[in-house]
Amino acid sequence: MINTLIILVASSLLIATPYLLAAMGGLTSERAGVMNIALEGKMLLGACFFSVAGIATGNVWIGLLSGIAVSTLASIVHWVLTQKYRADHIISGMAINVFAFGVSSFVVTKMGDSNAKAPSFQSINIELVKNFTWSINPLMIVALVIPFAMAWVFSKTRIGLWIRAVGSDPDKARLMGIRPTMVRLSGLILTGIFTGLAGAILVSATGQFNEKVSAGKGFIGLAALILGGWRPIPSLVAALAFAFFETLQQQFQGQAVMGLTLPPEFWQSLPYLATVIALGGFVRKTRPPAGMGKP
Repeated sequence: MINTLIILVASSLLIATPYLLAAMGGLTSERAGVMNIALEGKMLLGACFFSVAGIATGNVWIGLLSGIAVSTLASIVHWVLTQKYRADHIISGMAINVFAFGVSSFVVTKMGDSNAKAPSFQSINIELVKNFTWSINPLMIVALVIPFAMAWVFSKTRIGLWIRAVGSDPDKARLMGIRPTMVRLSGLILTGIFTGLAGAILVSATGQFNEKVSAGKGFIGLAALILGGWRPIPSLVAALAFAFFETLQQQFQGQAVMGLTLPPEFWQSLPYLATVIALGGFVRKTRPPAGMGKP
């Protein structure tokens, strides 16, 4: 029983990293007032170009920088559309998602049946229990530290206070001499960095890229952000909870639980079912930043 619990906790921490990074990416943009449903697409672009550049150069760090650069570029496009051209934030986000799906499908088609593997980050292997080794790489450690760093940034630094002010009331922020468009640009650049990291983690875990590698993880990260009330540490807790349900799926799929064998479709849908139930039960209790979507 103890061994099973250790495996569940360790696996949940690893699975939570892309959820967590997506949530932190949403945090920096939405707390600044930019609605961001494009987390999924930015994560997918980061994974795609991490894979392409990593395979082409054989260098994992060049792959990482490429993935972050492209996802950050997508965030800048989102900023231009919403802040300069005043496009609807949801339409802009959906456009980026559709573009990302199209690009990733094109890349997979061009790669064909290539067996080339993207370079992976060197992992630290820790044997927690017999026959179970916990493999963690530096990016995963960084991901788990980011929420605590963001909590400090939002409470103790000037840029954090600016982001909160702009997200609460952009008009009052202007009266204080703050430029909301520039603050939002900073927030969206951080979004690009975090989602690029998330995409790199997804690919480096398997060494291969496909157009389904993100598998809705950006949307689950957004759900974790909402459940966390647009706060770093509660969003971390929500991301870990969603990851725990996905771990249950992986550990118990095809096995009898209390003498009952559930169909595989139930286990496959469990993380998404948990997301829907959580949002349905708690979304009314959380309040988005008052200035979200306002020019």
